[in-house]
Amino acid sequence: ALHTDGCSRVPDFSWIKLGCFRHDIHYRTHKTLAGTPITKRQADWQLARYGMRHSPLAKIGLGILSPTAWTYWAGVTLFGGRAWQAPGAGYALTPCAPCQEPPETP
Repeated sequence: ALHTDGCSRVPDFSWIKLGCFRHDIHYRTHKTLAGTPITKRQADWQLARYGMRHSPLAKIGLGILSPTAWTYWAGVTLFGGRAWQAPGAGYALTPCAPCQEPPETP
């Protein structure tokens, strides 16, 4: 079983917590929820995009300006390297068709 701590060392805001869980899965498996390979850069960007789409600012069309999304992205981008390479990273995950993530747009 995969283990997650949600948003590590930062607040687990309800609107971004699922994004943190998904990010942990990406880091542990090196795959998307659908089972396709993912890079650290892509995993970190998906966390940022999740935060932007679900931020309270998204309700008024300003999700891209979410300071939380950008702060979490900077944190995992700068400090997530050890977790990406940690023992257990690359753990197998059975593909999940209903979990398919939307295409990424930078």
